[in-house]
Amino acid sequence: MSRPRFFVSPDHIAEGKVEIIGEDVRHIKDVLRLKVGDVITVCDGRGLECLGRIVGVSDSRVEARVLERRFIEDAGPHITLFQGIPKGTKMDSIVQKSTELGVSRIVPVMTERTVVRLDERKRESKVSRWRRVTLEAAKQSQRLTAPEITEVVSWERALELLLEFDLVLVFWEEEKERSVRQILQGIHPKSIAVVIGPEGGFSEGEVRALKDIGGKLATLGKYILRTETASPVALAIVLYELST
Repeated sequence: MSRPRFFVSPDHIAEGKVEIIGEDVRHIKDVLRLKVGDVITVCDGRGLECLGRIVGVSDSRVEARVLERRFIEDAGPHITLFQGIPKGTKMDSIVQKSTELGVSRIVPVMTERTVVRLDERKRESKVSRWRRVTLEAAKQSQRLTAPEITEVVSWERALELLLEFDLVLVFWEEEKERSVRQILQGIHPKSIAVVIGPEGGFSEGEVRALKDIGGKLATLGKYILRTETASPVALAIVLYELST
């Protein structure tokens, strides 16, 4: 059985001591029933992993003494998912699966065909929820780092951010021929953006804008996939091709 793993903010790992607060305290006390003397793994989400022995448990916090520390740097390539925001809870699934697959960052994007309309309060609530989902998925998949979930961005801002990447892969249902393997042949990008539309995909104007900034259109095969299916499939294909 694997050792329990928890994520904390970096400022909760001091020299020789780890402090856990929030929902994980109840999970440690009431679900896992861990006690003083038990050993846990704690990560800061940035590559630092600590092995700790619990020295104190209360209703509001768990404290552990650090036994070992190690830092693992992510060698890349770094993949960022630019995801057109879908309806309902589909984004939760996309965030979860993308985290399990190893994505470095997720950028939620308001596109022309995004049905959801989010005011500032709703945006903050959604992003907060997605960040919790990434932490849970990172725990489950035993990642040392949790992907960054950015604030919700406009289409115009997304285009600006995409200019920073070595390669922009645009998965579009109208592209039937060009595969990821063909696009990656002979190149070794260090930063890759994977761009997926919401329900209904991208408009013709959005596709033109993506091509204008150097985006490469790629196919996911002959069938039309739901957006919550397309994102993990696209990421899995890219990761596989990069590893072979």
